[in-house]
Amino acid sequence: MLAAAMGSMPMSGLMIWGVSLSAFLMALSGVVYLLCGLLLWKTVRQEKNELVNALFAFLMYQAVNMFFMGLQMHTMNMLYSNIAALAVFIGSAYMLKFPLSRLSATTRKVTFYLTLAFVIGLFAWFMQTMDRQMNLM
Repeated sequence: MLAAAMGSMPMSGLMIWGVSLSAFLMALSGVVYLLCGLLLWKTVRQEKNELVNALFAFLMYQAVNMFFMGLQMHTMNMLYSNIAALAVFIGSAYMLKFPLSRLSATTRKVTFYLTLAFVIGLFAWFMQTMDRQMNLM
């Protein structure tokens, strides 16, 4: 009976404003992460604390990741999935600064830049073929 009421709606489930529920919720969670990051912005500017910076990095990369994964689910465009993956890679490198905060500033900076170079290189390796992009997804 529910299927008859849905008419020509795809079998993927409920739709909200022409977007599948799962894609809508994924993009909406990205917006929520962004709002949380914006609420934390004042604290980030005042505290200058590695833990707060790591939390802010997490919120921001999750905002980009979730929003673009929802967009990818809706459009089926791999570019959006790749943007989401790049956000996770770069965000993870930034979050690594927190556990390394006990090291000297020079060691922490060198380790961060090496990690950032590694994750960008890894991302570039994944982007070389469509099969690798699908594996990344």
